Amino acid sequence: MLEGQVAVLSSGYLSTKKSLKLLESLYQSKIYRKDQNSFMLYPMKEVKSFMQKNKIPKELINKSNLLKQMIKDEDRRIIAKDVNQDFRFNPDFIN
Repeated sequence: MLEGQVAVLSSGYLSTKKSLKLLESLYQSKIYRKDQNSFMLYPMKEVKSFMQKNKIPKELINKSNLLKQMIKDEDRRIIAKDVNQDFRFNPDFIN
């Protein structure tokens, strides 16, 4: 992303006013890192915490007759409820 801004600035295509506006907006964007006083090529990704991963939304479970029946039968071969009452895939699965 940053390469595009550099290219348009160095091309002379933008007026001085528009170039200044672009530079100012870069400092307000997610690609600027204040802690490093630098620009990143890509914005920082927000990564889910470990406990947020592998959760199966209840809406998806409700769409599956098989999973609903397995939950009713307490069959944990595919999914299981954790201590927080969230459904997750069986941890014994291997690729």
